[in-house]
Amino acid sequence: MPYRLPTFNVLVRIWASPQNPADPPRAVVYANLGATDYKAWEAYSDLSYYGAALPVRLFFPRGTDIRDGRNGGPGDTIEAPMGTGAFYRIIGAGVRALGFPNEHVVAIALPRRGFPEPYPSL
Repeated sequence: MPYRLPTFNVLVRIWASPQNPADPPRAVVYANLGATDYKAWEAYSDLSYYGAALPVRLFFPRGTDIRDGRNGGPGDTIEAPMGTGAFYRIIGAGVRALGFPNEHVVAIALPRRGFPEPYPSL
């Protein structure tokens, strides 16, 4: 069975790394939000740097401008789902299926601070 393009069903706000979430976001896009598996997380073996936070995985539509900070400075800040107060820092991003019809952008993010209590229902 061929790989299908994920459903982009969650609104996400994106801020460039020096921006504060109090500022207007750089972009608002739909994404697919989910937990990473442990094997994917093993690539980031220095847990002392990241702490014990559980990373999340996001799929974005082709052409989404999401930056992980590998070119200097911290990665982008996102709020996912939009309006929940759950902020993440992008630590890895790249393109999957480049040149194929199911091309999309993949990002790994870590919680930026604790989640709001109680967590808002969607």
